[in-house]
Amino acid sequence: STQSTWGHIWSESNKLFGLLPLAAAIDNRIFCAHGGIPRISGSGQDDRLALLTTTNWDQIRLAGPDGPAPGPDGEVSARAQRQWQMLSDLLWADPHDPDEDEPLDQYGFGPSRRGEGCTYGMTAVDTFLKNHGFEMIFRAHQPKEAGFHVGKGGKVVTVFSSSHYGGSVDNSAGAAYVDGDTVRAITRLW
Repeated sequence: STQSTWGHIWSESNKLFGLLPLAAAIDNRIFCAHGGIPRISGSGQDDRLALLTTTNWDQIRLAGPDGPAPGPDGEVSARAQRQWQMLSDLLWADPHDPDEDEPLDQYGFGPSRRGEGCTYGMTAVDTFLKNHGFEMIFRAHQPKEAGFHVGKGGKVVTVFSSSHYGGSVDNSAGAAYVDGDTVRAITRLW
């Protein structure tokens, strides 16, 4: 039946999403994530890429909507809590809007008005790019009228690939074409 076929496609698509990375790099120059960059740990140590490249994410896979699952000892390790925060930020973080968001901390991060993730300002962007050798950040997560938005001094690019988001936002779909040092915006209102 048609419903059975679509249910199978839905199920298989979700399995595929489970295999995708949380973040990626284009030509070792452009950091890509759904939301944005993760916060620096409370110690100020910039361990973000080291934690992202580890294969020890087992507790995160067992997480519920409220955070990482406890380990065999019934406790949630500091590492699992840190990875959960990074996961949340990579998926749900937004560039800071000084007109709408609360002030930023010393590292350039602030709480998200949406609840999950955080907001990040220029200090956070500049530190992340410098510490990890990237030139730009590509992200999605926020509908933009043209489907594409360049912010934070040209260092953060929002590419939103869904037009007419949720049926109520009159936005174009966006995509980016990267070829060497050239980045081209592609937009279309379907």
